Amino acid sequence: HFQVFLAAADHHVDGASLLHGLSLRGVLGDDLSLPVLVAVLRGDAVDQEVVRDRLVVVDLGDGLPQQTGDLHHFRPLEGAAEKGDTVVMDFKGTVDGVAFEGGTAQNYELELGSGSFIPGFEDQLIGVKAEEHRDVKVKFPEQYTPELAGKDAVFACDVHEVKTRKLPDLTDEFVKDLALEGIESVEALKESKKAELLNNKENQQKREYLEKLYAEIAKSSKIEIPQEMIDDQAASMKKDMESRMQQSGLTLEQYLQFVGQKLEDFEAKLKDDAKRDITNYFILEKIGEIEKLELTDADVEFEYAKLAEQYKMKIEDVKKALATQLEQFKHNLRMTRIEEELLKLNK
Repeated sequence: HFQVFLAAADHHVDGASLLHGLSLRGVLGDDLSLPVLVAVLRGDAVDQEVVRDRLVVVDLGDGLPQQTGDLHHFRPLEGAAEKGDTVVMDFKGTVDGVAFEGGTAQNYELELGSGSFIPGFEDQLIGVKAEEHRDVKVKFPEQYTPELAGKDAVFACDVHEVKTRKLPDLTDEFVKDLALEGIESVEALKESKKAELLNNKENQQKREYLEKLYAEIAKSSKIEIPQEMIDDQAASMKKDMESRMQQSGLTLEQYLQFVGQKLEDFEAKLKDDAKRDITNYFILEKIGEIEKLELTDADVEFEYAKLAEQYKMKIEDVKKALATQLEQFKHNLRMTRIEEELLKLNK
């Protein structure tokens, strides 16, 4: 639970993976323009035409969206797969009868219509049934890895199962069976889901506004970032992506093949993203320094209490669970506080 909490602190940057023993102040020096930062903090240096679209109230309507994902459950489908259904399959790709690296997987779950694979692949699986074999014939995009670009390929697919999403009938009895605290009726569930959707939308808008603030600060500032730091962060991001793909039953190479992206293009984007994230991190650190924003013991104790309430645990048990991640926990809290201050001063 706590690993999820820490990872979901709404930051792009993991400070521990960024610094790699380098001195933050030694890296920054005087290269970050303090007058620009101070002015932005006070709300008078930001291009108001760029960031004027402040957070707005979101009208979610009166009904509970029927697509609410966490209320669906999958059930086996005896008939033919349709768009939106999920197929569980083994596949093996060949070009001119020869298997190519990264073109094979077992028990892979693919949602038809998700656009996860190269164009034409998923469409050819519509209508397939469980225990059916189907050859999917596709042409790799011209902008692809050199050994496969523009070539015709055949994927031999053995479908083990077809699953479809089913939304159960929303009744008070069903809601009670969910055992959600304080929610025992359909009406209460609707209100809860509306509040959840509103919160998600507001967080999205807040993140987009922060990114615009970061961009305005960076545009008017001089920030020197060692290439080593960018490379290390990009490598960390790549490793994380590989782990997530592995959980889906794919290698990174397979994923890139199916989405039609070259490895060098993928790695170049990672470096761009890494540079942006490090820049934002340095900006936050400098803002924290200017505004003298530091965590107090009371701040940390307050967060412990919030987690204890959220997970129905004793505060002592929360502290034990976070003991090995305490510095990262405090770091994420401090970054959140600095972002909140930046938003408050640029309303």
